[in-house]
Amino acid sequence: MSSIGVAFVLLFSKWFGIEMFEWNKVSFPLRYSWLIISILTIIHYYFGMQLQKSINAVLETNCNKLKKKIYLDVTSSENIFVRGLNKRPLIVGAISKGFFLKVDKKDISYKLRFVSNVVLFISVLLTTSEINWWFSSIVSTVLVLANSLIASAYLVRLYRLAYYFSQERHAYIPI
Repeated sequence: MSSIGVAFVLLFSKWFGIEMFEWNKVSFPLRYSWLIISILTIIHYYFGMQLQKSINAVLETNCNKLKKKIYLDVTSSENIFVRGLNKRPLIVGAISKGFFLKVDKKDISYKLRFVSNVVLFISVLLTTSEINWWFSSIVSTVLVLANSLIASAYLVRLYRLAYYFSQERHAYIPI
C-alpha cells in the first residue's frame, strides 16, 4: 500500500511539474524515485516472507477452524489488496504453483493489484525517464515483477487456507 501511495504522489508531482519531493524534512529529486520504490519493495519482501511463515505455520496445524479464522481475519482487514479476496483460484502449472494464480476476474482485489501495478510502472517510468529511457523501463518492469511475485507468494498461501474450510473443494488444486 505504501508503494502505491508513493507512486500516486510521484505521478501527481510529475503532473504538476514538481522536480523535488520532500518527506520528513528530507528532499530528493524525483528522478531517483526508483530508489524509494526499491526500498519499499524490499520492505514488501520482508513482510511478505513473515506473512508466508505465519500462514505456513497455520497450514501445518490440523485445526480447520483456526485456518478459517485466520483467512477471514486477513481478508477482512483494512488492506484493500486482500479485502474480500476471492476464495476460488486455480493454481496453474508445475513451476508456477508457488507464485502464479489464475483467479476469477470479478475479484476486486485482483483488479486493484492490476491497477496498482500499472500505476507503479507508469510512475517510475515517467519520473526516471530523464536519466535514461532504457534504464527507466527496465527498472519499472523489474519493480512491478518483483512486487507481483512477492504478493503472489503469500496470496497462494492465503488461498490454501481457504481450501481447507471451503465447501467447494473441487475448485482448488492444493499445492
